[in-house]
Amino acid sequence: MGGWPRSTGTRSLTTRRATCGAAVHTNGLENFWSLLKRAIKGTYVSVDPFRLSRYVDEQVFRFNNREAKDGQRFAKVLLRVMGKGLTYDELTGAAFNFATT
Repeated sequence: MGGWPRSTGTRSLTTRRATCGAAVHTNGLENFWSLLKRAIKGTYVSVDPFRLSRYVDEQVFRFNNREAKDGQRFAKVLLRVMGKGLTYDELTGAAFNFATT
C-alpha cells in the first residue's frame, strides 16, 4: 500500500521525505500565502474579487523569480509584453457594444 511510511510517535509533514528523496514541507506555500496577504493588505489595500486572479498571477511571478535581481525581473516582464497592445477602450470595456447583446 502506497503513501506515507507507518511509524509510531508523532508524524510531521515537514520531516518526511518523498520517494524522490526531496524534503516534503509546506514552508514554501506558507511563505507564498504570507507574501500574497501582505501585498493585498499593504500594497493594493482594496482588491476587487473579479480581478483577484491578476493580483495572484503577479505575486506568483514575483515568487517564482524571487532570486532574480529587480532589473532581471523587469527585463522578463518587458520581454513578455513586447508586441502586445491594450487600448483604453479595451481596458475600460468601452469597445464592447452593449446595445447588441
